[in-house]
Formats: sequence, C-alpha cells, structure tokens
Amino acid sequence: MRQFRPLVFVLLVVLAFGAVVAASASARKATPGITPSNVLFTDKSGVSVFAGGSVVSGSKVECATSESTGGFLTSLTGTFDLLFLGCLVKITSVLYLCTGSNDKVSSSILVLGTFVLRYREPTPSTKTVAAFLITPVKFECVASGSPNKTIEVMGCAAGEVTPVNKAVVTGEHFTVFMTKSASADRNEITKIETETGSTEETCQLLANENGGTFKEAAEGTTDEIVGNVSSAEIQA
Repeated sequence: MRQFRPLVFVLLVVLAFGAVVAASASARKATPGITPSNVLFTDKSGVSVFAGGSVVSGSKVECATSESTGGFLTSLTGTFDLLFLGCLVKITSVLYLCTGSNDKVSSSILVLGTFVLRYREPTPSTKTVAAFLITPVKFECVASGSPNKTIEVMGCAAGEVTPVNKAVVTGEHFTVFMTKSASADRNEITKIETETGSTEETCQLLANENGGTFKEAAEGTTDEIVGNVSSAEIQA
C-alpha cells in the first residue's frame, strides 16, 4: 500500500534543511588565521608587473622573478622581505634597468613590510586575502644617454590566497593571486574586510614618478608560498 507523508512533515524537513544551510553559511571564523601560528615561509614567483597612471610615462615595470622570506608573528599577521630581480621598463624604444635605492645588484628591488590575513568579502564568503603593507620604497630606472626616472611606491596590495580550510603538507604550497584591474591602473582587490568583519577598509597601492603626486598603481604577480612545517592550514 502506498504511503503519503503528511504535508506538515515535509515542511518541517524543508525548514530544518534551510536552518542547517544557514548555520553552515554563517559558521566562518571571526577572522581567517593560520595554524600553527608561527609558520616561517619562503616563496617564489614568475614575472611580476608593476603599473601606475604616473609611473614611468605610463609604461610597465616588469621583474623577471622574485623571491621572499618571512613569517607569521601571530595567526593572522607577519613580516616579509621580498626581492624582485631582473627589473626593467621599456619607454618608447629605450630600455631602462630599475634598481632599488638601497640595492647593490643592478635591476633588483628589495621591498619590506608586514602582512595580514583578512576576508575578501562579507559573510558568508570565506575567500581570504593576504594584504601586504609596504614600507615606502624608492627605485631608479636608468638608461645610457637618457634622464633617470625615480619611482616611489607605498601603500597596500592584496591578493586572494588559496587553499583555505585545507591542510598544506610538505611538497605543496599556498598560492597568492595578485591581479591588476582590467579597466584601471589599480589592483583588482582594493577593499578588504576589517579585522572585526564589521565593515570594509581600503587596501590601495600608490606610486609617484620623480617626486610627483602619488596615484593609484597596480602589481600583478602569482606567489607560491612554502611553509617550514610538515602541515599548515589557513582556517576561515
């Protein structure tokens, strides 16, 4: 004999399922953080591209590669030491080599600063970003027979980090994707959640050329970050 479930039972099941989904969607942590909280790391990237509305006459500074060391001081904050290598820019037909003001090796630029882990978007998203707070840095682009170009960079640059809520073990890495906006000389991510998650704050990279006005700028790169532990996880 065929049995029919009472309508009220079906409604209760639907409501219960909805409650479970809602609870799961809102179950993210107050702020993303890594465990263990004292991970040291090295990272490497391929080509890094730097651009800005006023930087070297609108041309792009390209660095062939970069390498970095750093570490977490807490579960969501840390420091970094990033060395760009093979940095140059082509203006019309002239090729300039760009070197940091404190660097000894031609076409290298050392960038120092701190970083934080934050959510990219409001609840319920668990997309996580690494936001790099850059100590102001100057570099000079030089070409024989042409006037030098001095560029200063400061501010904040953020990229989405993956994976989250998944352990990264020996032989694997976290990846930070930092991309330029398709429509403007700025990074795709310029707003991130505050530490409390109650509102958004600005994360904006700025640059000037030859001491001029600071304007929005962008950095595009993909970093592969390797921890010094057998297993680490960014929990969100």
